[in-house]
Formats: sequence, C-alpha cells, structure tokens
Amino acid sequence: NRIGWLFTAYSGLPLLAAGILIIYFSYTLQLQHAVHHQAELAEHTASEVENIILSIENEMQLTTELEDLSQLNGVQLRQKLVFLLDFNNAYKRIGLYDGSGQLLAYVEEDNLLTADFDQQLSWEDSPAISRPLETAEMYYGSVQFDERTGEPSMIISSPVVDLRSGDVTFVLAAELRVKNIWDLLSRFDTDIINN
Repeated sequence: NRIGWLFTAYSGLPLLAAGILIIYFSYTLQLQHAVHHQAELAEHTASEVENIILSIENEMQLTTELEDLSQLNGVQLRQKLVFLLDFNNAYKRIGLYDGSGQLLAYVEEDNLLTADFDQQLSWEDSPAISRPLETAEMYYGSVQFDERTGEPSMIISSPVVDLRSGDVTFVLAAELRVKNIWDLLSRFDTDIINN
C-alpha cells in the first residue's frame, strides 16, 4: 500500500510541477498580450484625440489668418465667428479679443441672432485670454461640466501674432464640446474591459 502511494506521489509530482509551469507561462503570455493590446489601444486613442484637437486648432488659426482682422469692423468680425461656429458643431461659443484683452466680437450657438456683449460669458480676466497674450501660445482649459446637461466642455484659445512685430494682436477663444473626445475615451475603457 505504501509503495503504491509513493509510486503515485513520485510519478504525479513531475506532472503537477509541469502543470504549474504551464499555467504560469500561459498566464505570463496572456498578461504580455493584454498589456501590448492595451498599449496599442491607448496609442490609437491618443492619436485620435490629438487629431481632433489639431483639427480645431487649425480651424481657429485658419479663421484668423485668412484676412487682416485689424481691417474688419465689428459686423465683419462677427460674421467670421458665425462661419466658424457653423463650420464645426464642436463650438458652443466663440469670442475674439484684441491685444489688450477687450472683447471685439462674440457668438454663441444657442443665441446666434441676438448674442450681445452683455449676454456672453466673460473671459477677459481668465487665463484663456491672458496666457495667449503673454506667451503667444495656444491655451487649453480644463474640462468643465454643464450643470444642466452634464455635457463636458473646455475652453481653447489661439493667439493671433502679427508676423512683422511678433506681438499678439488678437486672441480667438472658444468653448468647445468635448463629448466626442469623451465618447472616444469611454470607448477605450470599454475596449479594455472587453479584452
């Protein structure tokens, strides 16, 4: 009886050890595959988010570079903003500020015909205007949530630099819907969970 038990133990022990090693190597291989897949998903998602932001940056810069804004009156400036607002539904509201931070033109999607200087969100004292004026670089605000709808948005602003003097002559600031980015990131989370 003892010999049978010892024989079973000695013959089963290598099989048990082999099974443990196979499980360990299988787990390690699956873990490496999962990490690699997540890295690819993260890289793809980051690339898509970057493309969305770059597209908006390009739209804003193109809007301000096509004409000499200093030669346009208030109505013409507002028309440029309306065109930008109509061009991409990501824009909620847009303001154009001069080099001293004073609002020159303003439009918002919900109030397109009657948007008035007294009705708009005041950004004059915010970093959305002061930073581009000081640094001549794009500004990206943090994501905020609308209290009514829960919709995420952020402010992005672009300086308009005079090529001759190098001075910032205008700042184009826009509040953007970032729901498409939000959806992209939530899809990324779902993809990770599903894989």
